[in-house]
Amino acid sequence: MKNYFAINISENLGELKAEEVEYSLTDKLSLKLDSCGSCEVIDNNDFFYFRFGVPSGKGFSPIDIKIAEGLLNGHSEILTTNSGYLVVFFFNKITAKGSIYADRIGIHKTYFQCIKDYLLISNQSDNFNFSAVEVIDKDWLTEMVNFKICAGSNTYNPSLKQLPAGHLYNFDSTLKPSSAGFYWEVSDRVPHSNISLKEATEQSLKLINNHLSGAQIQDKKVAVLLSGGVDSSLLAALTKEHNNNVIAITPVFTSGENPELEAAIAMAKSINIEHQIVEISDEVISNEFSKTVNFLKQPIRSPQTIIFSILMREFKDKFDAVVFGEGADMIFGYHAVLQAAKRYEKHCKVAFIKPFTQLLQPFKSINSVTKLLSLIGEPVANQVTNSWAIEYSPSLKEQLPKIDIASNKIEVMQWLNLSKQNYKNLDLTGFKNLVRRFIIQESCMYHFYSMGAIANREGIELICPFFDAEVVKYASNFDDKLYFGDEFTKPILRKLSEKFYKKEIIYAKKKGFPVPHKSWLNGPLKEPATQAKEFITNHYGNEAIEDNEFVWLVMALQELNIVDSLKIYINE
Repeated sequence: MKNYFAINISENLGELKAEEVEYSLTDKLSLKLDSCGSCEVIDNNDFFYFRFGVPSGKGFSPIDIKIAEGLLNGHSEILTTNSGYLVVFFFNKITAKGSIYADRIGIHKTYFQCIKDYLLISNQSDNFNFSAVEVIDKDWLTEMVNFKICAGSNTYNPSLKQLPAGHLYNFDSTLKPSSAGFYWEVSDRVPHSNISLKEATEQSLKLINNHLSGAQIQDKKVAVLLSGGVDSSLLAALTKEHNNNVIAITPVFTSGENPELEAAIAMAKSINIEHQIVEISDEVISNEFSKTVNFLKQPIRSPQTIIFSILMREFKDKFDAVVFGEGADMIFGYHAVLQAAKRYEKHCKVAFIKPFTQLLQPFKSINSVTKLLSLIGEPVANQVTNSWAIEYSPSLKEQLPKIDIASNKIEVMQWLNLSKQNYKNLDLTGFKNLVRRFIIQESCMYHFYSMGAIANREGIELICPFFDAEVVKYASNFDDKLYFGDEFTKPILRKLSEKFYKKEIIYAKKKGFPVPHKSWLNGPLKEPATQAKEFITNHYGNEAIEDNEFVWLVMALQELNIVDSLKIYINE
C-alpha cells in the first residue's frame, strides 16, 4: 500500500512493517503511516499534521508549518496558501479531535473507509477494494447517469467515501468522519461593478502571473497544452514569459478532424514558442480506455480524459509540470450560464400565465403550446440542473434513474439548497450564480480530479492559473459586461491576448476541439462498444444505442464489472 494512513482506536496496533511509522495521538488513538514517500509530517505536543499532495515542488515545505499553526488556531482559510492543492490531516492533541481537509479543487482526490476499529484514508484508489460490493450506491449511479460525475462523497461502493473538493470532515474517537461543509468555495459574482475592462484586465494579469511565479515554473521543465483557443494560447504566451524553454503541445488525431490545428500553429509562431504536435493514434485508444477507467474507478464520460492520460504517459520523465487552462470558462465567462439565464428570463416573463395553464391543456398537441407549458411548469431546481445535465433521447431518459428534487439526495443540490429555491425569491443574478456554481461542481471539479489524478500518477505537477484562489476571488467582482461581454464571452482574456496575437485570430469563431469518439466506437473501441450496445438493446431498446453518451457510460460500467447495476433501476 502507498500513501495511506490508518487510525486505530485499539491500544495494540500489532507488528508494524519495516516501512511503516507509528505516531501516538492519544493513549488509545494511534496513527500508522505506510510508504509516505516525500510527504512529511509535523508531530509535536499540540498537534499532528500530515499532508497528501505537494503544493510546489516535492518534499516538506515551511509552508506546512504555517498551515499547521493556522489550523491549530482555527484559521482554515490558511489552506488556500499556494492555491490549496493539497489534502491535510490535522489532529488536535489538546481536544483529541481530528479533521481532514480535501484539497481546494479536487486534484488530489482522497478516499476514506471505516473498517472495524480502523479509519483508512488514502489518495490512492488502489488501496481500497472498490469491487467488494454486492449492490452499488444508488445515489452515485443517479448522479453519474445524469451529470457525468458524482461531485459529492459517494463512490459506487457504499462503504467507501471520497472527500468532495473544498470540504472539511471532522472526527473524534468514534472514527466516523462527518462533513462540516465547505472551508472554501467559489464566491458569487456581483450584479453591478464599477471596475473597468482595463482595470480588470491589468489585475487579472497580475494575479495569473503571481500564480505562475509561485509555481516556480522558471526552474522546471514545463509543457503547456495549446488547443488553439483563447485560454490555452494566452497561457502559452504568459508561461513563455516566465520560462523561455517552455514547450507547447497540441494533440491531433490520426482519425478525425483537427479544425483548430492551423490556429494553434499560427499562435505558436506568433509568440516564437517551441511547438510539438503529438499524434493520437487509434492503436493506443483501446488500452488507454481500460486503464483509465480502472485507475479513476469511475466512468469516463469525456474522451478528452483518455487523450490527457495518453499525453501524461508521453510526458513522464520529459516534463516536471504541465500548465493547462481548466476553469477559464467558469471564472471569466461561460456561454452555458448565459443560455440557462435566457431560458430563466423567458420563464419569468410567462409566469403570469401559470394560473391559466389548465385552459391551455386542450391545445397541448400544438408544439408551441407544449413548449410553453413545459417552460411554465419547470421548477428552478430543474432549470439549474438542466444547464449541465446530459441530453438523452426522451424514450431513453424515461428509463434511467431520476433525480428526485424534493429528496435532495444529490449532495451538490444540498450544497446549493436547490430544493428550496423558487421563482419568487430568486432574481436573474441569483439564478446565474446558482448555474455557475452548479457547473463548477459538476464539470470543473471533475476535470480537475481526473486530470490531477492522472498527472499525479506520472509524477507531473499540474498548474492551473485560472483557478488560482486569488484569481477566483477577484473574478467575483465581474458583472455581466465583464463576464459575458457584448459580443464575445471572456472579454478580459481576449483583451489580454491582444498583446500577443492578432485580433482576427482572437475573435475568430472557434471550431472547438472535437474528439472523434464516434469513429473510436466503430474502430479501436468497437469490441467494448458492441458489448455495450448489446446490453443497451436488450434492456433499453434499439433507439437507445444512438445515444453515444450512454454507450460510453455502459462501456465504462462494463469495465468496472458493475453494469448489471443499471438493471435494478430500469423503469423504477
